[in-house]
Amino acid sequence: MVNTSHEVSGPSNPNALKLVLGVLILAGSTLWCSPAPAAKAVGAVFLPAPIDAPPAEPLQFSITGFIQAATLDSTGEICIASDSRLRGGTVNVNGQTIIIPCNTILQMPALAVTWAELFSMAPVDLNAAGSPQTSMALQDKVKPSTSGALNPGYNGALPSYEITVQGNIVDGRYIAGLVFVSQQSLNVGQGVINYIDYDKAEIHVGGKLGVSNPTDVRVRLNDPVLPGFSSGRFGKSHGAIGSTAEVKEAAFDQRFTVDQDNPTVHSSTGYPMCIPRTNPFTAGDDVDCPMSNRPVAPHCDSLPLPFTPFVMPASGQRCQSFVMSPPVTGAQPCSGSTCSTDSTRQAPLVIGDYIDYLGTLKIDPSSGPYISAHTLLANVGVFTQPGTQPVYAAIEVLLTGTGGLPVANLPQEATTRLKVEGFVTDPTMLVDIYAMDIDPYTGATSDRLLGTADPGNPPVVGRFKFVPLAGAFMPPTRNYRVVSRGLCGDNFSTCKVSDSAPRYANGLVAGQYNAPVFEYIFAENRVKGDPQPPANLQDLPFLYCGSGPLTTPTAGSKPPIVGQLVPAPWKAPMYTPAFASTLCPNAPIVGGVAATPPASGTVGIPTITTNSIVNVNAGASVTLFASASDPNLPPLLVNYRWQQISGPPVVIQPVGNLGQNLSFTAPRAPTPLPAALQFTLTVTNGLASASSVVKVNVANAASDFITVNNVTWTNTKQNRGKFSVVATSSLPPTTPGLQLFVQASADWFIVDPLTQALTPITLELAPTAVPMSLVQNAPVAGAALAACPSLAPCWQFTTTGILSVPDNAGVFIVPQTVTITSNKGGSTTVGSDSIIVR
Repeated sequence: MVNTSHEVSGPSNPNALKLVLGVLILAGSTLWCSPAPAAKAVGAVFLPAPIDAPPAEPLQFSITGFIQAATLDSTGEICIASDSRLRGGTVNVNGQTIIIPCNTILQMPALAVTWAELFSMAPVDLNAAGSPQTSMALQDKVKPSTSGALNPGYNGALPSYEITVQGNIVDGRYIAGLVFVSQQSLNVGQGVINYIDYDKAEIHVGGKLGVSNPTDVRVRLNDPVLPGFSSGRFGKSHGAIGSTAEVKEAAFDQRFTVDQDNPTVHSSTGYPMCIPRTNPFTAGDDVDCPMSNRPVAPHCDSLPLPFTPFVMPASGQRCQSFVMSPPVTGAQPCSGSTCSTDSTRQAPLVIGDYIDYLGTLKIDPSSGPYISAHTLLANVGVFTQPGTQPVYAAIEVLLTGTGGLPVANLPQEATTRLKVEGFVTDPTMLVDIYAMDIDPYTGATSDRLLGTADPGNPPVVGRFKFVPLAGAFMPPTRNYRVVSRGLCGDNFSTCKVSDSAPRYANGLVAGQYNAPVFEYIFAENRVKGDPQPPANLQDLPFLYCGSGPLTTPTAGSKPPIVGQLVPAPWKAPMYTPAFASTLCPNAPIVGGVAATPPASGTVGIPTITTNSIVNVNAGASVTLFASASDPNLPPLLVNYRWQQISGPPVVIQPVGNLGQNLSFTAPRAPTPLPAALQFTLTVTNGLASASSVVKVNVANAASDFITVNNVTWTNTKQNRGKFSVVATSSLPPTTPGLQLFVQASADWFIVDPLTQALTPITLELAPTAVPMSLVQNAPVAGAALAACPSLAPCWQFTTTGILSVPDNAGVFIVPQTVTITSNKGGSTTVGSDSIIVR
């Protein structure tokens, strides 16, 4: 069996064909403007055909504001739903009425619901009207949460809730595609826990430690009853008056719950946290939330070397950074201060913890306002024993571009950018990043590997960042998942979550975290004054094809199938997505471009050009170069995808032309050497694909020595600067596979125009080192351009304007350091004293 790991990918450059055509047109224009003389003939100038005006619509929109009014379409006037739970409706925001299509799944902060569930799940004790309402809109008739008097200045409903809608204006109608609802999207509080009311499962923030004060901020977790249990996932269960919950609340809102499948209540490193269900100091320990999981000094174990040891607090003080003890197989839950830490159970929040909390502002009739939190982050560094299960993860940042092809005659700037950041409790194990694809008929999810990140790098140990330059990350999905390879116990192979994955920490699937996207990036104009390009919502499969059987809270045992949005927020001249022909061939096409093979009926397979074997030294900078051509007429755009399939794992990233090349650092000791790594390059045109395998042999050979012969920065007009570097290797220039790379950098400070505060940044030539060219020219004394130091070939790099000052557009500065690296392991850095400035 072949193990797969470390996958990155990227689309080819869609502007390449346009560039070639542009060159041909310019060349042709030159010939037409200078015709050869012709006897007895009148010259003629052939005017270019006029360019059609761009379409006036659809136009994209993104609106955020208070929910002024919300309606549920129960008559089918807007759309005929296959099930009442999939009905659409309307929402009025900032004076604009927007159509919510049937089959809309909207995103709450930690829960997904249908538009109809926004009405059916509203708190019953707030609804004062006979017709369906959300109890969120300004026009809703909401009664106080109790007939008794509330604290002065408050009412049962509080202000309206916030909604964000992204969609398109189609035939003059605003039609939604993506919908996000919260009380306030940036509603966040911070502070130190000063008191814990264990009876109410309530945290107090901002007061005197150990004392409950009326002025404290009070925070409760919106953690409902777990099915089959009486408690919640992270502490006591909360619910409406009359429910079986352990803590009953007036106007309890089940739409703003925590995520009970992923720890939205966690430490800085992603470790699940909890509020003890009993007072551990008077009524005994909570076995699912034991105080032993918050050890005190001197029992603050550190990560092994080479990680920096944690700072030890004073004896008897709580550890703020510590590593859990190795798990003991078959051990029974232990209670009491003498117990060792147990990574299979959650860690309790304690007085003195600094926390961030996000939620909705609610009213308790007896004690006033409080925050019903769906997310809580404790500033505690809890790590698990390296290389052991369980390990825990969390996503902190998630955004994605949507790619998409431009509408005819409407130039646009689109991106496939993807950014995923988060934390894991085991920094020694790599983290795999997946898009969660959904079968629109069965609802089955499949994880599509996008890449791999290393959480063991300073300055923040445990943090992973997946921010590639580009890659084949399309189509976008509703949810993305990160998985620590500690879940599978193998750092050399990718790790996927199976249905039989063990559960820890009161029922959580450890080692993974999946989260919805709250920020999709749509296209923008390239020509100011053009109509706004439509949002390519049809490129989101869960909107265009649907997402299978309903999985939201009211789905029940016979859930309806969530299909395509109706009415659709797209129309011609927008195009039908390529995936439609295979993922949902029965779905109505958009009309601009159908998802069909080329007119010939025969799909040509792309041809790949790359080296099959590459030899490098340990620690060398390696770049695998590749290209591909498409034989179809007209040629189809191709995507590149690299994947490591064997050998010691390396962290790889796309470079060059949007991911068609691959860059990584060859492993070095203590990895056993020599070693062999294999990578698969797959190129697809959307209808057919081809693959090629590249083998990289890593030798345990001595690195070459790099000599920087000349670095010159010449000031030109407008301070753009001309940069030139010459370098040589101790290896002969004809050494097979030898390649040198250059990186230049300088430190700079950005000045805040208001506060005059200085923010340090590092300017670089490029995100990754740039290949140098092997050339041969005779040494010339005093030459303006660098020349080889001898008659032998040397490595050169020349460009104009490399380090641009971000807060002073158009100004370029002199590099402070220049680093030359070799794929044979050599590396040399020179400072500003070695850079010639002219």
